[in-house]
Amino acid sequence: MPPISTRKQRTHFECRSKVRTPAPAPHPARSNQSPLRNTGKEAGQAFERAAAIQSKNLNEPDDAANTLTEAYKSYRKTDPEDAARVLSSAINHYTSKGNFRRAATHQQNLAEIYEVEIGDMKRAVDAYETAAGWFESDNAEAYVPSLLHWPKTHWLDISRGTCTQIRPQRTAHSTLLTPPSNRLANKLYLKVADLAALEADYYKAIEHYEKVAKSSVSNNLMKWSVKDYFLKAGICHLATNVSPIFPLPSLSSPNQPQTPNLNPTTQDMVATNRALESYRDLDPTFTSTREHQLLVDLAEAVEQGDQEAFADKLFQFDQMSKLDKWKTAILLRVKNGIEEKGEDFS
Repeated sequence: MPPISTRKQRTHFECRSKVRTPAPAPHPARSNQSPLRNTGKEAGQAFERAAAIQSKNLNEPDDAANTLTEAYKSYRKTDPEDAARVLSSAINHYTSKGNFRRAATHQQNLAEIYEVEIGDMKRAVDAYETAAGWFESDNAEAYVPSLLHWPKTHWLDISRGTCTQIRPQRTAHSTLLTPPSNRLANKLYLKVADLAALEADYYKAIEHYEKVAKSSVSNNLMKWSVKDYFLKAGICHLATNVSPIFPLPSLSSPNQPQTPNLNPTTQDMVATNRALESYRDLDPTFTSTREHQLLVDLAEAVEQGDQEAFADKLFQFDQMSKLDKWKTAILLRVKNGIEEKGEDFS
């Protein structure tokens, strides 16, 4: 009989050895490098080389443009300037082919790179504005004279001959139908206005707030936001009264240097009051809103140089409707401008 072994048999779940080999130490020359950065850059460069082959050797410019958009995705987080460069090349190809809808989508992505990754607000504003214009021109609003020949929950996309299910609006003589492209355009115009105001380009901001308000006032789905657009435009008008700004160039002498307006005059408030009157004409219901009353009170405080009254009216409004960061930033500039104005006259 063989001797009985007293050695404990290992089970299937027991490891073969309890000895663990330590992981190798990272190479000192590579310890501070980001693998993700290297991967993103190398992938972007590879996509660029592929696009060059598709364009020059295979004569496939459409495929090359699509490949450049893949390069943009690879570059975006690690090399945003390269991402903007390759995406701009792809956008140029799409516009040369007349594909402005696709170009507009990528132009919006380009604007986001400038705004978020690069932090260049000037280029971001220009890119957003271009994208908005392309969306707007791609699909104009459609007026359908009669509802008898169309389903009540469809609008006609003239450029493509397709229908999308939304609820149209009824007016006295026609039905105003708002395609998605116009909604995208308005969204980007508002983005342009927000950024332009933060960059103290108040006239551009006013132009786009008023543009979107006019296109929304007769739209049952969008008219509820008109009072906010008027409020933002009115705040920008107030900012032009207390900020050292450059007036709009003269149409007769567009290249003539402009002198900054450091001491606002009564003419500045005349323009503001005229704008408020136009808002009341566009939307008679605006007169009864708290936003309208706030603008009237603030305009009076600015005209009188009363910083305390300005702050008091803002405090009362904020108790009922919280002011967002954008409004707070611009209104703070107006408030500080009133203080500086008071010091100048003292």
